[in-house]
Amino acid sequence: MTQPAETVEYLLTKARLEMRRNQQAQAEATLRGILAQDPACAEAASMLAALQPAGPAVMPAPVTDAPTNATVIERLGSNWPILGWALFAVWFLGPYVAGQAAPLVFLGGLALWLLWWIIDVVDQRPTWWHVAIGVVMLAIGILPRGGLLMIAAWVIYWTRVRE
Repeated sequence: MTQPAETVEYLLTKARLEMRRNQQAQAEATLRGILAQDPACAEAASMLAALQPAGPAVMPAPVTDAPTNATVIERLGSNWPILGWALFAVWFLGPYVAGQAAPLVFLGGLALWLLWWIIDVVDQRPTWWHVAIGVVMLAIGILPRGGLLMIAAWVIYWTRVRE
């Protein structure tokens, strides 16, 4: 049974996070707890149905060129964080090995890294004040001799904010 502090919304968020992390057994247990607490919760019932293995298919699904509703983060799965660290490395270390193209590598790496970061922040949905402090740190980090603050913002994001 759930504790009184665990509302249905909290448990739904917990189940979504467990599903995103491919913790199917924990997500199923959380969803069953939600349905025990509120049997009319349609969202929990649909999420639980999505976790259940499908029966044998009679015919394979047709292959179409229609776009899926999956986000870029869902498509890349566990490679998404690796891409973020690779873009960070290109921005941070790339100019040292790029020679004449160092400014281009620096600016291009910075742009791609910040784009990755914006997409990830939208997906992670941190509190507004986390975002505000991060933007201030990045803005100061762009100033001369402020690059260390950008690195600090990145490390803090990975260790404190990102799930």
